[in-house]
Amino acid sequence: MPTAQIFISYSHQDKTFRDELETNLKPYLRAGSFTSYSDQQIAPGSQWFPEIESALANSKIAVLLVSPHFLASDFIHERELGPLLKKAEEGGVKILWIPVRDSAYKVTPLKNYQAVHDPGDPLAKMTEADRDSAWVTVCEKIEKAVSEVKTAKAISDIELKLGKQREDIQTIALLVRAVLTKYELEILQKLSKGESITTDTTNKIYYEGFKQAILRLRGLGFIENKKEKSGLSDLEQAGGIQDARTYFQVIQEGEGFLALLERLPPPPSG
Repeated sequence: MPTAQIFISYSHQDKTFRDELETNLKPYLRAGSFTSYSDQQIAPGSQWFPEIESALANSKIAVLLVSPHFLASDFIHERELGPLLKKAEEGGVKILWIPVRDSAYKVTPLKNYQAVHDPGDPLAKMTEADRDSAWVTVCEKIEKAVSEVKTAKAISDIELKLGKQREDIQTIALLVRAVLTKYELEILQKLSKGESITTDTTNKIYYEGFKQAILRLRGLGFIENKKEKSGLSDLEQAGGIQDARTYFQVIQEGEGFLALLERLPPPPSG
């Protein structure tokens, strides 16, 4: 599966917690499970805001380090959190938020998203050892969310591919069905089944249609004259009402064509 990217949104006052998150994510990043992005990766002198916009657009997972500083930041509210929440509503990104410090998250849209750590026990309140354990659990939940997103993307890609294949098959089916007219197909099917096909050589209008159908089927290599007959010449010499089975037979190519028709999906209704 292709590598997914997570976007880390945080307040610069909470840089310590971002560093701890990056440290705990390192084994996953090294293993290639996913990549991460935060403004820490913006090179000095580069256009930082377009880089952030690009990273937001290319990320399927957003990890938010939530604290009073995070919620108070106008930049985060307008440029990161707002776009991410909108994208999440549309199904374009999965929100994972981590309570770093006690905050007023209950009066924000974040209350509608499940935290990956208990908001009643934010990281800043924990001992160093307990926080280490919490980070392990948080990173496991991030990795699980990434796997779910990647699986959903793979399934979507397969469905799109299958949809395209179905369209291609329908196109092929239309082309195959267009090879023969309804009358030509009827003659071929009856010859294949050994059913009687009577034709009156004295009825010029009717016989001309039959003759053209036989010539087409023979030209396509679907039928041939019976070995003891010369086909249309013998039929016309016999005159009157005749059975085409006496003069023509379906060959392997014709049987193959009929078998292909049976395997094709039915034509679209309507």
